[in-house]
Amino acid sequence: MAGYGAYGAYGAYGHPAVQQLPQRPQALPIEALGLTIGSRIEVRWDIVPDEDEGDPYTKWWGARIMRMAAPPPGTMGPCYIIAYDPEEGFAAEERTIRIVGLHDLVDLEDGDALHWRREGERWEPPMDEVAR
Repeated sequence: MAGYGAYGAYGAYGHPAVQQLPQRPQALPIEALGLTIGSRIEVRWDIVPDEDEGDPYTKWWGARIMRMAAPPPGTMGPCYIIAYDPEEGFAAEERTIRIVGLHDLVDLEDGDALHWRREGERWEPPMDEVAR
């Protein structure tokens, strides 16, 4: 294809077939969301107790953004360490996350896609997203 370079008329990723591929969520820097190191957030967890210990429930768990983290192999974009508050018999715990949306993050240690919000915010996920 003369005159178009090595990738042809569409460029490396411009071909219509490539444009239809599912997009991987892109990591966002916390500053783009108005957060900083030290900011407090809440992460939505679905708690499933043992059968004899009660019914499943949802909890917004408090956490602090502690620092940037080195991205695990194969992960692009900024990653962060958050420290969850100790609560309800669970010890404080640090986890590596990647924020991929205004209210979405991925726990990079177990691959869970979770919702987040700023501490004190009343945001809730749409009903069609609750059963992820």
